[in-house]
Amino acid sequence: MDVMKQVGSGFKTVYTGLMLKVLAVVIGIVGALVLVGGAMNGAGGVLDGFLALLVVVGALSFTGSILELIGRIKCLVIPPSLASAKQLIIATVCLQAIAMILTVLGLLNALAGPFLPLGFAANIERVNTVFWIASEIIFILFIRAVAKGIRRSDLEQQAGTVLTLSIILIALYVVMIALALVAVAGAGAGGMGGVQAAAGGGVIASVLGLAIFVLGIITLILYARLLLAMQVACNKFAYSAAYNDGDDLDDDYDDRPRKRRRDDDYDDDDDR
Repeated sequence: MDVMKQVGSGFKTVYTGLMLKVLAVVIGIVGALVLVGGAMNGAGGVLDGFLALLVVVGALSFTGSILELIGRIKCLVIPPSLASAKQLIIATVCLQAIAMILTVLGLLNALAGPFLPLGFAANIERVNTVFWIASEIIFILFIRAVAKGIRRSDLEQQAGTVLTLSIILIALYVVMIALALVAVAGAGAGGMGGVQAAAGGGVIASVLGLAIFVLGIITLILYARLLLAMQVACNKFAYSAAYNDGDDLDDDYDDRPRKRRRDDDYDDDDDR
């Protein structure tokens, strides 16, 4: 079952790509704080610093996405016995590939364009986000299907937990965006009612934003641990399958009980 080792390697590659993207976010936040602090103290070259920071963060994030895609492509070798998982990983790879193509198109349109239709260019980021979220959700479903196939109910439950948290995060994000839009509309309407609506919507959106941040970190940690656990589980399953295959070969060679074989060997020695 060497294919399961490759699937395990795929999970490890996805984990590596995820960590690169997390590193990009951390560098972006820390770098932005440092540059803002420098600007407040009158330091020069802040604009150049921001441009360099954007390049570094973008390169790390894009490299992480490529590694995630490579890892998921490795998982395409999943055995035919896990047919449902096979369909899920194919869908995941297709959706992520489309998301990456949209990302590249948007970047080229910004740097060398514009050459895309105005309406498409304006919404390309939203469409890209939809494809990316869909690919992540289906990949978690794939993990759950693989865990079930290799009889790891604990990892199947962990994948279900990550899936539930991810759906909650998406729902909270949608609500937060809706409240933010309501707040903006209320502020634009003017009047006391509009001001109160804007203030209330802004406060609730801020609270939701904090909840999303905390829940997002928890989900990220659980997801990263799940990827590593799946790598180990797939490797163990491959080793166990290979060991059992070896036992089967031995049984085909001589399927008599061990005690009977030993007694027969003694009888052969006595005959000699």
